[in-house]
Amino acid sequence: KKSGILIKIIGLIIILGVISGGTVLATRIWDPIWSPFRPSPEKVITAMYEKTQAVKSFHSEGKINMTIKSPNPGEPAISFSVDSDINDRKNIMGEGIFEISFPGQLFGASAETVSAKLKIKMIGPEGYMNISEFNSPSLTSLLMMMGVDLNNIIGTWIKFPMNQNTEIQTAGLTKQMQKIISDSKFYIVKKQLPDKKIEEQKMYHYLIALDNEKTAKLMGDLITERMKQSNPNQSGQEINTALNGDATKKKVLEFLNKIGEISAELLIGKNDNLLYGLKMEKNIDLNKIGSETQGSLDI
Repeated sequence: KKSGILIKIIGLIIILGVISGGTVLATRIWDPIWSPFRPSPEKVITAMYEKTQAVKSFHSEGKINMTIKSPNPGEPAISFSVDSDINDRKNIMGEGIFEISFPGQLFGASAETVSAKLKIKMIGPEGYMNISEFNSPSLTSLLMMMGVDLNNIIGTWIKFPMNQNTEIQTAGLTKQMQKIISDSKFYIVKKQLPDKKIEEQKMYHYLIALDNEKTAKLMGDLITERMKQSNPNQSGQEINTALNGDATKKKVLEFLNKIGEISAELLIGKNDNLLYGLKMEKNIDLNKIGSETQGSLDI
């Protein structure tokens, strides 16, 4: 009798454990990668793309580091911090800071560090640029010989005209082009990585890679669609003839195959499905690109 009661108690504990564990998984209080209640990466990435199209203001920042190993080696770096407001697509507001540096042999055998810091603003149809810092003894001397005094330029806001069709330009993609991207499964999910946190927000963490064939097709389709929008009076046949879409796709595919697999890590908010981070590393054998390129490029 005692052993029977003990077995019942153990069974009850197991049942309660399964129920409570299922509840915790279903409510996603506990959300391990293997949970059956967890949405698929494809569903999350699709939702991220759709949510991104509705974003009206955003902040983005990033850094790109490169190492060039070739007859003219160097280590270029680009960093940026940008704030944009597209609530009114006819009156886009934005500003950003860009920093560029190139330590290496940019001018032949002469090795020096070339660096610059730019401030850019966009106010509706007008753009402004301010070179706040510039460092390149060789280039400065060359410009002086050409009659250009950088002292008269550095720190001065320079106005430049933007495309008058600001709404189309800044929207970047029309509904048709958005649909082309949405319908194209140009990537594969290689792995679900453990969730991360950014400023206490939980993130889905995926490793994805481009599908070269589908990416090449996507690029060709987007170029064709762009030409249709730019030349509404031309027929589809005329556009295809002018663009030679098949040849474009073939060249893109050849280039991607020479580069090799391009993969990246994505961080997507679990609560809002917005993109919070993208990270990629890539080594490119420049010898495979063409006879005029040598060495390698690490990005």
